[in-house]
Amino acid sequence: MALMLRAVKAKGATTIVNPDKFIKENSPEDISTILQSLDAETIPFDQWKRVTDDEGKARMKIVRMESSKEDFCEEAEEALTEFREHVSRVQEQYT
Repeated sequence: MALMLRAVKAKGATTIVNPDKFIKENSPEDISTILQSLDAETIPFDQWKRVTDDEGKARMKIVRMESSKEDFCEEAEEALTEFREHVSRVQEQYT
């Protein structure tokens, strides 16, 4: 989630890179508007992926990805919805 927000910030659509702060300050409609305001056709972003190293062991590594604006917006909206639900569950658990 934070890695996707970094990509959105790099394109100048927001100044917030903290996911907690981002979902508190923006409604789902605002987030959709922010994502649709991205100007680029393709958006490069980082993502955690499982990769196999030289020794044959699987490790998690940050990999540079690139996707179309539409695909990136869909992925980001899904990730933000999941994150918002996660924050809600955690707050409910500890209140």
